[in-house]
Amino acid sequence: MKWAKKANGDFEALGFRGDFLLWKDGRKWRGRYRSKDKRRHFFMAPQGKLADMKRLCESNHYWEQSKECVSESGRCGYVD
Repeated sequence: MKWAKKANGDFEALGFRGDFLLWKDGRKWRGRYRSKDKRRHFFMAPQGKLADMKRLCESNHYWEQSKECVSESGRCGYVD
């Protein structure tokens, strides 16, 4: 997953199984995770700095580490 800044100033990281969304609310950054099948959905504890919120999301169990194409078929995948 990689962070991308949206036009409205929010940050989003899209993965194979779900996505994280960060947005500014007053002085705090808030975040949430939503799985693509809509079975998992939760909010993160508010943080004062964007870097702290990103670090919190990246250390979460649902953060997907991308994997390089190493198979003979050339197909890429994701690992937890």
